[in-house]
Amino acid sequence: MSERDQRSREIAAEIEAALDSFILYLDDDLLCVNKPSGIPMTPSWGYDVSLTEVLRSATDNSNLSPAHLLDRETSGAVVFGLTKRGLARMAYQFRQRMIEKNYLALVGGRWAKVAGVVAPMIKGQIDKEEGKISATGFSPIAQYLDERENAFTLLSVRLLTGRTHQIRAHLSHLRLPIVADWQYGSPFTHSRFLLHCYRLSFHPPASEEKITVTAPVANDFCTYTDGLLVDHEYDPEALHSLVYCS
Repeated sequence: MSERDQRSREIAAEIEAALDSFILYLDDDLLCVNKPSGIPMTPSWGYDVSLTEVLRSATDNSNLSPAHLLDRETSGAVVFGLTKRGLARMAYQFRQRMIEKNYLALVGGRWAKVAGVVAPMIKGQIDKEEGKISATGFSPIAQYLDERENAFTLLSVRLLTGRTHQIRAHLSHLRLPIVADWQYGSPFTHSRFLLHCYRLSFHPPASEEKITVTAPVANDFCTYTDGLLVDHEYDPEALHSLVYCS
């Protein structure tokens, strides 16, 4: 058994033992959880467990299916449909770009702008066929330094479109790869790359009221930032309002 598969099994056991602590939102149609890093969303080669399988077992609902996906190493808010109505409602909102997804990303390097939108067409990274226009909004929260005076920037990231690996590819395009994302050129190491879906807003099927959930930042994200020195606060309010796992 590989170390990564062993870790995914440990995560599965943690979820099964304390499911309520992972739940961010629940109604008859939808379940939103704070996904830990290290477990794949769906059955994957090399892994004996997946988050979908764990939640199906824990909720005794074989119809439970993900409404969208996060990479195995990405943590944070993710929604599952418990019913066909729930999945259909979420699918409609994704098509219409009604869902707001905000991430935190720690990147290696200094952010040179106040805020901005990146919208390149990157063939083969974001779209495996011809490449599609994709847009991501970035806003800096804080800048850090490590003991060797390497610079890091904590970014608030908003997905304006939803392509595969979009945030990771766009930051690599800017030559600011996410910390520990070796696939996209990061020279820094950690137990996982530091990308977290922090906030998610959507309309549940049973209500026209928008629901906003906040996923506390994972401990394995914090262990990296805790070892850095805050060099500059671009957005002190955002920095000090972040919610962390206990």
